[in-house]
Order: sequence, then C-alpha cells, then structure tokens
Amino acid sequence: MKIIGKLKTYKNTPEMDRGYIQSFEHLIPEYDESQYAEKSIKEARAVADDEKVKITGKVAAITYADGLKPNGFYLVDSESSIYVYDSNVAQQVVKGNEITIAAVKDYYVLSTEASAAEKHGYKGSNQLKEAVLINNDKKVNEIDYSWCDEITVKELMETPVTEDITSLIYKTNALVEKVEGKGFVNYYLYDIDGKTGNYTYTQAGGDDFTWLDKFDGKICTVYMAAHNAKSSSTDCFFRFIPVEVKDENYEFDLTKSCEFALEYYANDQFKSVYKADPQLKVVTEISNDLIGIQQVDFEYTSSNTNSLYFAKEGDDLVMHTNEPGEVEITITAKYQTLTAESKINVTVEE
Repeated sequence: MKIIGKLKTYKNTPEMDRGYIQSFEHLIPEYDESQYAEKSIKEARAVADDEKVKITGKVAAITYADGLKPNGFYLVDSESSIYVYDSNVAQQVVKGNEITIAAVKDYYVLSTEASAAEKHGYKGSNQLKEAVLINNDKKVNEIDYSWCDEITVKELMETPVTEDITSLIYKTNALVEKVEGKGFVNYYLYDIDGKTGNYTYTQAGGDDFTWLDKFDGKICTVYMAAHNAKSSSTDCFFRFIPVEVKDENYEFDLTKSCEFALEYYANDQFKSVYKADPQLKVVTEISNDLIGIQQVDFEYTSSNTNSLYFAKEGDDLVMHTNEPGEVEITITAKYQTLTAESKINVTVEE
C-alpha cells in the first residue's frame, strides 16, 4: 500500500495527517501448499477441526461487519456450500467470482455462548478461516443451486442443532418481512403460514440486507442457509442468511389446504407425555389470507377416552386427560370437499 500525506509528530510519535491511498496491491501470503489437501466443498465440510484444505468454488454471497466492511463469503460448487470467514479475501472478491483458496477448517462458536452450545450439542458453525486467495477468475459467473435440497422454513427450524447443517444452502418458499427498529432494521424469513421463522443474521444493523427491500411482504423462492445458532442456557436456534431471492409469483396449491392446516396449526398443539390435565383449548378452524385459505375445520377423536377426551365447553373444544394410558389422537381437517387426517400418539402418566 502506498499512502501520500503530511507527516507530523504528536506526543513524540510520528503519524500521518490527512493521508490518501495512492495504490494498493493484495499480495498472496507465504504458505506451504503441500500442507493443504485438495477437496471438494462437500469433502471440506466433513474434515476435522483445524485441517487444512484447498477448494474451488463460486462466491454466492458476501457477509458484512459494522460499517459494511466485508468479513466473509459463501462459496458454492456443483454439490455443496460452505462459509469462509476471512475479511482479507472477502475484500478481493465479488459475487460470481470463481476462486481457489487454501484455508483452515473451523467450527465457530461465540466464546460467551460456548458452554450453552455444548449443553445443547451444538458444535459450531461449519466454516473455513485463515484463507489464502490462490486464484480469482474475476468473472461474474452464474451460481449453480440445482443441488440444493428443498425444505420448508418450519422443517429447517425444527432440524436439531446437533446436525451439521450450518452454512449449507437450502431452497425454500419464504415470506420476506422488513421490520424497522431504532437505529437498525431486522429482516425476517417466515414460512408460508406467515409466522414460523426467524430473523436474518446481521452484524451491520440490517444495512447488509437492504437488497431484500424489494421483496418485502412477498412469498419468494429463497436460497438460504442456517448461518449459525444462537445459544443460551434455555435454548439454541438457527439464524439465517439468504444468499439468493427470486420473486416467482408464488401461488399456494389450495388442494393441499388440509395437509397444510394439519402440519402448521393442529399437530403441534400436543405433547407426547402428559402428567396432569392440561385443559387444552384446541384449534377448531383456521384461515390464512396470506395464501388464500378460508376456513379449514378440525375434528378430534381419542382412541382411549378413559385417558384422554375432548369436551365442548362454551364456544371452546377442550382436551382433558384422566387415568394413565396410551392414546392415539386422530385429527381430521376439512376444507370444502377435501379432507385429510393425522394421528398423534400420546402417553398419559400418573
């Protein structure tokens, strides 16, 4: 780096006043290439902590720290993806570049959350660090997402944090929602029910996701990753990074209304074990204006009414438990001429 400016002394220390960068050149740091095993991204994801790898892929997204300073990027090939945490390399690439790097495998957990993460079995974000940029084609190439598994936001959120899925990109349909705060903006990615989801992970107060503004309030095709997991003594949950969003005029298939209503509204009401009467008011009908569903009705039956039964109490339908036993709850959803059912197994204990 060459800087031009006025040299002065402050408290006997030389310093530059009003310096200007005249030229800047990134140099490849010295490294022993023989120490780095050439891998595909999928293979690199599977190596142990601190192993050294050499991989090639295309830059799918760049992440930013406070002040919109690049601090990392997602690298994708024809079968997988991984996050690379390295601000030096991140400043030398743009989305679409095909690059080759040498880097060190890392499972990152915030130091203040390490004990909580261990409690929940979360070993950290699958990523690379200490990267060296070996080659950059400087082109804006198309990113291949054809390998991405399709998943719902709900399924992604329900994936145990013990599974090694961080920085792996998935394809989903998601509602993008922008929420203004005081001095920051949160961007949420919700499932098509409009409420099951979480916020995108930002270190720049949301300024790194202003490109999502044009999708606000729309259900879009979203390619996203569980970037990391927030760990506390009571909980551990994934936070998201969207790498690509496309507005493809999503329309919900209304013939799947019953199955959707069961999965998102009815099934999750019940626990697997009850040790006392929960007096649970169950959902008897739902509508969802976001995807155009109007009134799906639910009916409930119990295989063992001595242990668990449903009673009409005023305008509510309430589930009660009684003596110990095994119960199969059958939930029937009805929408216009369509029906579907699901079965939930419950144990009632003393």
